[in-house]
Amino acid sequence: HKEYRRQRQMCIRDRDMVESAPDILGEKLLVIGRQVTTPLGRVLDLLALDENASTKVIELKRDRAKDDAVGQLVAYGAWAATLGRAELERIFSDYSMQRRAVAGTPPGLNEAFFEVFGVALPPRVNQTQTLTLVARTIDAATLGAVRFMRDRDCLLYTSDAADDTPCV
Repeated sequence: HKEYRRQRQMCIRDRDMVESAPDILGEKLLVIGRQVTTPLGRVLDLLALDENASTKVIELKRDRAKDDAVGQLVAYGAWAATLGRAELERIFSDYSMQRRAVAGTPPGLNEAFFEVFGVALPPRVNQTQTLTLVARTIDAATLGAVRFMRDRDCLLYTSDAADDTPCV
């Protein structure tokens, strides 16, 4: 039980660190949600927007990321791809009410986007999605699979697709 608590505290600290300084991931980001529950009941760690207002799904693992983390991340990305402006605004509003509890009304998504990027939120949002897995280590098989998919712009097919169209 002590080891589990220690790992959980490390994960929370890591999430706090990425949330408060998302630029450690290599780009300027606006975090719009933390512990966001998808319609399937899954909970993604952080959801952010980049300077183009595209979503960035950020999943943090306590220690070692294994191959199931990739499947989890892809499922979150598939859900994030369905989000329109109204959903992003709702997620940000919920996040703001939870995290930015200060006197007065928290900023809306438009205002927060301008504060971070210095430009207005574009009319078209969430045109692309980026999936980011953060872990202390990633096992070799998982790293190999991720590199394989990235390097080949891999399309995945499902066996139940009647017309054999790519699903990713």
